[in-house]
Amino acid sequence: MDIHMQRVSLRHNVIVNPIRHWLEPRSMNRDEAFRERTIRATVSIVLVLASLTWITSVLVFKTQWTLVSYPTVDTIELILAISSAIAVAQRRITLSGWLLVAVGISTATGIALMETYRTLLIVPLFMLTVIMAAVLLPQNMILLIGFGSTLLFGGIALSQAGPNDPQVTSLIFGGFVLLLAEALFLRLLRIEFDLRLADMRDLIKQAEAARQEADRANNAKSQFLANMSHELRTPLNAIIGYVEIMLAGMAGTFTEKQTELQGYVHQNAKRLLTLINDILNLAKIESGRLEVTAIPASPRKIISDIVTSNQSLAQQKNITLQASFAEDMPEAVLCDVQKVQQIVTNLISNAVKFTQQGGVEVWVGTTDKNNWAIKVIDTGIGMPADAPTYIFEKFRQVDNTVTREYHGTGLGLAIVKSLVEGMGGSINVETALGKGTTFIVTLPRVIQPGVLNVPQKVTEPLAA
Repeated sequence: MDIHMQRVSLRHNVIVNPIRHWLEPRSMNRDEAFRERTIRATVSIVLVLASLTWITSVLVFKTQWTLVSYPTVDTIELILAISSAIAVAQRRITLSGWLLVAVGISTATGIALMETYRTLLIVPLFMLTVIMAAVLLPQNMILLIGFGSTLLFGGIALSQAGPNDPQVTSLIFGGFVLLLAEALFLRLLRIEFDLRLADMRDLIKQAEAARQEADRANNAKSQFLANMSHELRTPLNAIIGYVEIMLAGMAGTFTEKQTELQGYVHQNAKRLLTLINDILNLAKIESGRLEVTAIPASPRKIISDIVTSNQSLAQQKNITLQASFAEDMPEAVLCDVQKVQQIVTNLISNAVKFTQQGGVEVWVGTTDKNNWAIKVIDTGIGMPADAPTYIFEKFRQVDNTVTREYHGTGLGLAIVKSLVEGMGGSINVETALGKGTTFIVTLPRVIQPGVLNVPQKVTEPLAA
């Protein structure tokens, strides 16, 4: 079965891919690309039809070759179609279009000379030639081809019937009216089409200019946030340091009330520092200046250290926080330890915040030979079924009301997702209201170092 599927796939690649490659335009200009695509498709159709009619007339019916015969007409069609294919391959779009129009003119003329102008196909064939001109040639050529087709049709009719034929005048007049009316209509339609295309190009240019302006504004915003976050962190760290000195009793003795107030200052300053760090991380991620450093590390040690350092969060809420390791857990992986720590710490603090009873478990194992997984499982309040569709958005939370019970910036999960995907991993969530939440982070065992793989544009590096 596999061998059969491979053969089918190979046959598909051999047959379909060259055809698709041939039909794909090479020009980067939208106008030329449209005409080129049309020409390539028309050339393909004409080559197939001309080849079939040539084989039918020459090999099947063995039609006699004369100056004006089906084999002669079919041969001319093939020569012109092949020449058009060569011209379009050389990016000579206008010449290729003229050659295809010549195919239509030669076909209509040949059939008219062989079957007489009264044949029902003659006028439609000349009309088809005008349609080809409207699609394949510049708009100022449409009326020229239409007028030329009427003269050619009238000349053939006069040469075959003579001016004294009572039907020739009405037939020529009817052909003239149809061909000229068609040419005029297609000319007006092409003008309208070109005007709308020009308007569309202007709109595209305006949209591109607006996008570039938005990119510049976004980069400026990221630069500003990074600079401001850096400038705010320095004095805030100093404030936290002074408060910790006072709380440690190194600046003298304080009353119980003063110590309590110092604790509030310390707690809120740490909270503000977390917010500033989140904004700084987000700014660096958005600007594409966050580096990924890959070093060998033990998943057991990384997770154990993180769980140990976050035990105080769980103890404050009288819930459990523990780590468990699967038997197939890799002994070592090549990862960015700092970013893994940031991911897991963020998920743990988030899980602890929304868990009132029970606890939080961090599970580590593998998904396949190329990836390893971290699950942060809590017994908290859970989330609605549609929450996974928006909780990873920046500044977005399940409860976005001003009076929400659980405070936060809404940046943590957005940063986690960016870090995970930037290292070539993925993050998923399983949750239900009242039944807890499980975040599943999958990371490659060997990550590629470099700039974080987040598609962003920036022109200047961010401040450290």
